[in-house]
Parts: sequence; C-alpha cells; structure tokens
Amino acid sequence: RRIRSVSRNKGPALQICQKILYYVNFEDLGWSDWLISPKGFQTNYCKGKCYFPLANGPKTTNHATLQSFLVRMGIRLDHEFPHPCCVPDKLSPINLLYYDDDNNVVLKVFQDMVADRCGCL
Repeated sequence: RRIRSVSRNKGPALQICQKILYYVNFEDLGWSDWLISPKGFQTNYCKGKCYFPLANGPKTTNHATLQSFLVRMGIRLDHEFPHPCCVPDKLSPINLLYYDDDNNVVLKVFQDMVADRCGCL
C-alpha cells in the first residue's frame, strides 16, 4: 500500500490575525517643515483572518468567539452574522514636538496611535 499524505497546500499559507510592522515617515507626508520630532514612528496595522475556533488563536473577546461559532454553524436570525474582524486591541500613544500656527513649540501626546497588539473582535 501507498501512504497518502495530508493535502500539501501549495497555495498561500493561512494568514491568521497578526500585527504587521509599518513605519510612517513624516517627511513622506510633507510634515517635516512644522514637525520637529520624531521624524516618524512605528504605527503598525492588523491584518489577517479570524479562523474558527478562536480560542487557540490571537487574543479574542467572548463576543468574537460566539460570533465565530454562529457563523460556523450557519445560524441566521434576522440577518447573517459577519466573521469576527482582526483589529488593534492594544494601542499606545506617541509624543509629537511641533510648531503651532503662531510658531510656538508644542509638545502633545496623541493617544491610540501605535497598534501594539491585534486580536479578533
């Protein structure tokens, strides 16, 4: 007898929900004439699928777990349930030093600018 292997998927690997590193350069945005520091920052973004079951995957909420189950079971009430989404679930701030309209130097904290972690919500 010949042993058959489990399917050897030659297509792209399953892309599970994950953080993708992404650097924003303020000079590329044309902001370098009024923005003093930093020159850019690691903003990141979330990308990927939230596969069933969610418990073994990325950080999830109970709502997303139930939503994933309802989608998997094909349960419909008055509408079809969407799949859980891969989104930032932990964000951190950045500090910007810049010139305001009156040419004063300003230090400002901008909340929720860096995606530190992703999850299925």
